[in-house]
Amino acid sequence: MSFISTSLPRWIEFSKLSHSDKIIALELGRQVNCTNESWQAIPNDFYDRYGGLSCLLKCNYDSKMLDENLPLYYRKMLDYFKELRAGHPDIYKSEFILWNNKEIAKENKSIFWAHLSEQGICFVHDLLDKNGKFLSLENVQRKYNVHLNFFQYFQLTVAIPSYLKKKAQETAVTNRDKLNERDVFYLSENKALYLTKLRCKDYYNLFQENIFSYFFSELKIHHLSLFITYRALRHC
Repeated sequence: MSFISTSLPRWIEFSKLSHSDKIIALELGRQVNCTNESWQAIPNDFYDRYGGLSCLLKCNYDSKMLDENLPLYYRKMLDYFKELRAGHPDIYKSEFILWNNKEIAKENKSIFWAHLSEQGICFVHDLLDKNGKFLSLENVQRKYNVHLNFFQYFQLTVAIPSYLKKKAQETAVTNRDKLNERDVFYLSENKALYLTKLRCKDYYNLFQENIFSYFFSELKIHHLSLFITYRALRHC
């Protein structure tokens, strides 16, 4: 892409895939900042199927388990963003988010039901009672004021793996409010990405941070391995 040079030095080279392409693809600001402009009609149509782009970015998604008609550009953009957030603490507890979750699937496709999400049913925890068992259908209908039949509720609960249900009993979800912040993504408690304001250079810096973080983590593992070997030899 010829316009890359306006944002990044020509001499920058990245290992493996082209990070410059990823940076360009991750110009998320205009897409997160939903408007009624004509150019946004197509992306809005796709993202609305998953609760909007801002919601989707916070989920435990796998782009391969979304709608097969999702254009390749959007699929790659989601993959790049997931790569970008890797290595950071998951303050959203996305593994417990019911929607767009690769671990909670129906016919190998993740699930998003807008009418439940809009009523505050977002986490596995929302379907459990204090003893860690699934709420009855009647209790769910009454608690969240939703219209849900037995077959739909059965489909949802059976899609939740037992290990995830058990883990939810042991893990509290404390950042629900952050889930609803549309144009903000938190990499950690103290580091927020304001998606509508990020530009190419910001994404470049974030990718660089990930590279250095990976390098130093590998270095620590190598040093630890050497230390263990040294201690073992000393005690031979």
